[in-house]
Amino acid sequence: MRANALAETDPTPVREPFSALLADPGLRAAHLEMLQPTPERAIGDVDVPLVVAFAKVDQAQTFEQAVALLSRAETFAVLGHSAALQRLLRLPRQSR
Repeated sequence: MRANALAETDPTPVREPFSALLADPGLRAAHLEMLQPTPERAIGDVDVPLVVAFAKVDQAQTFEQAVALLSRAETFAVLGHSAALQRLLRLPRQSR
């Protein structure tokens, strides 16, 4: 994916986008609606940032912990994948 390639080369820090999607149901719905269906991949062709992001989200105890664990490339992968994004957004929020 071109977005993943750009994420690997651009050193500009990314502001954390997930909190905005969590806080704004309209923005979240619009973002999820614009996502394309996940294309079929050849056997053995693995989207490494997406797979690692799924693993990190599954290991995290809270939304904040998961977000902190994601690299830039993994953040872009989650933002572009409906199931990964929804899984992240379903994590419990950290108690303040």
